[in-house]
Amino acid sequence: MSGDACVLGGSAVRFARRRDGSSWRDWVREAGLGALEDSGIEARDVDAVVVATESDVFSLQLAPAPVVAAELGLDECGTMRAESGGASGAAAMRAAHALVASKLSRCVLVVGFETVASHLRGDDVRMLYGMSFDAEVEGFAGVTPVALYALSMRMHMARHGTTAEQFAAVAVRNRANACANPLAHKPMRIEVADVLASPAGAQPREGGRTPPRAKADAHRSGRRARVAGGGEPVPAPRLLAGERRGGGGGGRAPFARAAYRPSPGTHRRQRRRDGPTAAR
Repeated sequence: MSGDACVLGGSAVRFARRRDGSSWRDWVREAGLGALEDSGIEARDVDAVVVATESDVFSLQLAPAPVVAAELGLDECGTMRAESGGASGAAAMRAAHALVASKLSRCVLVVGFETVASHLRGDDVRMLYGMSFDAEVEGFAGVTPVALYALSMRMHMARHGTTAEQFAAVAVRNRANACANPLAHKPMRIEVADVLASPAGAQPREGGRTPPRAKADAHRSGRRARVAGGGEPVPAPRLLAGERRGGGGGGRAPFARAAYRPSPGTHRRQRRRDGPTAAR
């Protein structure tokens, strides 16, 4: 992709189980209109809307993108939906980047939403999430995502010698990250020992979902984050599919496109000698 794409602003609603009678329509209005206000642009400036959501079963809405656009008063905009399981939000950002960088659109609004457990039993929700993998091979067999993630962790431990303490450290970090986000669902301060002593939903215990972190003051301080590049791994639909093909290389693509390389042993990005800056 060529051309620049900047993130002008953003907004979000609190991540929680809602018992106030609100629905996903209320949430997308609050978040979408908040993003426009934070960006300092008007609805008339938007020419495309990309909507990220995983399951129609949870929202009870087929083809949600034009509905979301209508809720925001953007009926005249082109719409598309991005779906990639738990990475649907990232897929939507990548699609928006492609639209702007290719000059097919000038201003794109990305809206993501998910609603679960509002009209379904917990067991039904777990069963449906199992369909995110290969439904015929694993989903209909009753395998849950937690069990599949646990098996993947076991494979990682066998191959690389990863320990339960190292996986527990991921859960500690994720929940600590949530403490920096006032909109996070379950922020908490825990230690590795707390994770290891907790009841296991599957062996080994789940490493923990990564709570989202928000940086809402970038636009207000006059800074705009330029999207330098993006990539997408090729997901394995079944547990052993990635093993047979030797794993995906999607993690390297974003750095190559952005002329960056990750520093050895860290998650920080190191700029190449003549590479672009990450934000302006």
